[in-house]
Amino acid sequence: MTEVNQEKKAGYMTIQLNGYAGQETIKLQIGSVYKGSAVRDSLSFIKYEDYTNQVDWAKVSQSIHDTVNKDVIGTVDLKTIVGKDVSFVGCFSVDKKTEILITPVELIVK
Repeated sequence: MTEVNQEKKAGYMTIQLNGYAGQETIKLQIGSVYKGSAVRDSLSFIKYEDYTNQVDWAKVSQSIHDTVNKDVIGTVDLKTIVGKDVSFVGCFSVDKKTEILITPVELIVK
């Protein structure tokens, strides 16, 4: 973990992956606002067709983000995490060529 940035509500942690020498910056979202819907969209048991409208579909993503914020990020002390090793499982979609923004669904500080 190299940086924790909470200047905006869409906070993130910058990480350096072991063995990765690519050009992209790797970030984990830490909220309280989460960009995108990668977690919702990666779930095979939730489909847009199951919802009556786009507003309800967006609420599913918001609910997932609320759970991530409480049960994943909320269990980590962000004030002491810089410099520590972490392991994580997460979802992302490719939006920028220079950055990978991951929404973690599991985060373990070592």
